[in-house]
Amino acid sequence: MYRELPTLVMDLSAALAQEVSALAAAGAEVIQVEEPAILKHPHDLPLLHKALTPLSEARGSARLALYTYFGDATPIYEGLQKLPVQILGFDFTYAPKLPEKIAALGSEKGLGLGVIDGRNTRMETPEDVVRILDHVLPHVREEVVYLNPSCGLEYLPRDKAVAKLKLMRESKDMLVQRGKR
Repeated sequence: MYRELPTLVMDLSAALAQEVSALAAAGAEVIQVEEPAILKHPHDLPLLHKALTPLSEARGSARLALYTYFGDATPIYEGLQKLPVQILGFDFTYAPKLPEKIAALGSEKGLGLGVIDGRNTRMETPEDVVRILDHVLPHVREEVVYLNPSCGLEYLPRDKAVAKLKLMRESKDMLVQRGKR
């Protein structure tokens, strides 16, 4: 039984670092870690940094991605940029001011842009998605940006999940047609 959070977190980090190493050795190009709790406990950002360091060291040539969701990352965006990961994924459905924050500060890291709501059956339009992407993309220095749902699609009925995937493709195609990345 663990009596202190840092001890538990660092033991989990050591176990995950072994998994990251195995994934990298098997040829994984991107290894995703999901961490929604940091948005509810931003004071734990130094602990998260410490916990991610062994994972980053174990990644080999793979890119390590940290995805947050179910909360607004805007208040800790600058701190997240300092984490030892190559990709940051965000849930834009909880963060209406995040596009402005990214536009103002930019990003040295690759970004996962969760602009498609993975918890709501209401369908966005490609124009809605592209409007956000147009605002954010010019400020991301990394060549690769990922268009994502805000979280996993397991919360949606299958037909809605498939429709959201098609929406992502339509949005991407719309950007490509306009000469965007």
